[in-house]
Amino acid sequence: MKKEIVDNETDRYTMAQFLNESISNKSSKIDVASGYFNSTGFSILRSSLWTAAQSRDFRMRLLFGREAIQDKTIEGSPEDLSMREELDSLAVSERYAELVDDLVKFLNLDKVHVKSNVRRFTHAKCYILDDLVAVGSSNFTGPGLRSNIELNAILYQPSAQQLVRDWFERRWNEGTDAKAELIQLLEDSKFGSPLDPFTAYMKFLYEYYKPRLRELQEAGRGGVELAVFQNDAVRTALRIINKFNGVIIADSTGLGKTHIGLEILHQLVAVERKKALLLAPKQVIDTVWDRRLEDASIKTRNESIESTGTSRFRPEDFLDYDVVLIDESHNYRNPSTNRRLNLMKLLSGGKRKQVILMTATPVNNSLMDLYHQISLITAGDDSHFVSLDIPDLRQHFLSADRKKLASGVEDIVRLLDEIMVRRTRQFIKENYPDATINGKPVSFPKRRLKKVEYTLTQIFGTTVYQQVLDTIDGLNLVPYRVRTYVKQIGKEEKVEVEYRATLQKYGLLKRFESSVAAIRESIKGRFSIARASTAY
Repeated sequence: MKKEIVDNETDRYTMAQFLNESISNKSSKIDVASGYFNSTGFSILRSSLWTAAQSRDFRMRLLFGREAIQDKTIEGSPEDLSMREELDSLAVSERYAELVDDLVKFLNLDKVHVKSNVRRFTHAKCYILDDLVAVGSSNFTGPGLRSNIELNAILYQPSAQQLVRDWFERRWNEGTDAKAELIQLLEDSKFGSPLDPFTAYMKFLYEYYKPRLRELQEAGRGGVELAVFQNDAVRTALRIINKFNGVIIADSTGLGKTHIGLEILHQLVAVERKKALLLAPKQVIDTVWDRRLEDASIKTRNESIESTGTSRFRPEDFLDYDVVLIDESHNYRNPSTNRRLNLMKLLSGGKRKQVILMTATPVNNSLMDLYHQISLITAGDDSHFVSLDIPDLRQHFLSADRKKLASGVEDIVRLLDEIMVRRTRQFIKENYPDATINGKPVSFPKRRLKKVEYTLTQIFGTTVYQQVLDTIDGLNLVPYRVRTYVKQIGKEEKVEVEYRATLQKYGLLKRFESSVAAIRESIKGRFSIARASTAY
């Protein structure tokens, strides 16, 4: 039964099936006019076209719009990509590389001719075979031939066929040769001719980071005045948040993590109207965040990190929050503390939350410090990064942690590249030399170290250190040992109190080792305690 209408739906019959059957039926002359043409369209007819090309009388003429090579304009379906757009969107794989290579070989045949209409937008589609003509809406693309809803009429009347053939000849004679340009586009793509190793590696990096580079080119302005490198960090962080539900801002000290976090909150809270909780050390909230959030008119609920470890902190009060920003997130690196247990209850309950971690020291003791912070983003779900070929996050980190730190980091570098924003001052100096804030150049103070030599033994004698040790050791520290004066105190409690007082002595000794300023402050702040202690 002859097909008169092909719409990619009726009886599950597609334009791809119709053309493959028709070409295989000994068609040697093929003329195609199409608004768009790309490699996935060729792949659908690939086998049939190569078979037909073996015929001595084979000839194929392909006429497409200028838009088929360049970026798309106003033409129809969003799936009908131009050749350039399609090549950019395809994943780097051996299959696509072979397809593009095969298309180049086919186009290089002397029997294949290509022209484009450069004067006017091309919207017409027709497929002219030896004894069949089809006109309709299907572009010579993968979606056009197979998945889009299309409407194509098959013409069998010789008079109607001749009218279409005459139309094609007029358009063909008006066209401009585009074969060399099309082949050049294919060969210059990421699937093109083999490159030297260095160029291939650079091209791979470019393709891998292209989405991020495009982000950085997009203009945008939020509620905070930022340097260009800070704006770049904000855009990158927002992309990571949208992809993985969280991000780690780990720039070196002095690069403005607070400003970056503030602008992220502006986008999520002020623009997207999300409900946000901010956790930070109390001193940082009082001296930094409260004022800057108020100046930027950003409404958040602020809680100190210290309070999250107390019985007063109720995780259930925050289950309906959308965003949690944690400044100095390394404070949650220990999984056994009350503060972290409470935070995990908050993050794993209620609605899924977007988590922003900010720290300049993501690793203090081992790589597991970093795992315990990242697990705040995952809310304890170790399969969260399965898309990165990490089926079990904890095991991934345990395996890396068994190695020395430098070697272990290599095992998690891809994960960090995906979820972390981390730049050093040197990186900023080299890559953003002209950065400004409020019109003023960004500069970093240079360290000018001055060596000062001194010896306490020449001033106080050789026994000064021993005198300090004896003085500290002789302190009773009564305010820390009050319970020992209760007659009914138990043995275990008495030992605990003694340990507490001893730890205070160690802390005082460490401050004496720190600096002259610390010694002065320690003496000033503890003089009354010391005097009270020696009085007993």
